[in-house]
Amino acid sequence: MDAECGIRDMFDFGTIFPSLMALGATFSGELAYKMGYVIGKEARAIGMTMASNPVLDINNNPDNPIINTRAISDNTDHVIRLAAEYIKGIQKAGIIPNGKHFPGHGDTNTDSHITMPVISYGKDFLMNRELKPYAELIKKGMLGVMTAHILYPSLLGEGEGNVPATLSRHIITDLLRHELGFKGLIVSDSLAMKGIRNIYGIERSAVLAVKAGH
Repeated sequence: MDAECGIRDMFDFGTIFPSLMALGATFSGELAYKMGYVIGKEARAIGMTMASNPVLDINNNPDNPIINTRAISDNTDHVIRLAAEYIKGIQKAGIIPNGKHFPGHGDTNTDSHITMPVISYGKDFLMNRELKPYAELIKKGMLGVMTAHILYPSLLGEGEGNVPATLSRHIITDLLRHELGFKGLIVSDSLAMKGIRNIYGIERSAVLAVKAGH
């Protein structure tokens, strides 16, 4: 489940937390840890063992219609610092957090719930911005990653065509597993989102996502 601002995202009970942008504005690692820990404790209390947060996207596109206040900051290092504490807290509470939306949904001007966004930057640039939170937080022990229905042409392998990151074995297995060294849980964003469903259908997407490495 999504619990970016607590289990109240999905239910009519539980603690209401501010957006991650508001958390970012505090510049407090202590508050980030406490927010992650309490969300984790409440999620465990209702039987959950996994949550689709935190958002690790860099809020660097003012025209982004879907991330904006869900992101911690437009500064990559600030995202990493607070997300690291949030992740420590939620994992301490016994929840696997899925950092999302890999490889990054911050610099898009379209919503993957509706259509498939395209990010055209080169790999070297992405490694220092969109991908940097994953590289650093994997080293710090983050247990889960959620992948995005976004086209990243520079990260695709030869012969893969124009598939979203979700369905690319080169991105999910070669980049995330092997190059970044991630050994944890990999789940996809919802396959019912139009950005992937309208092109591949849910059944085909499910098979291709597993073959890619989820």
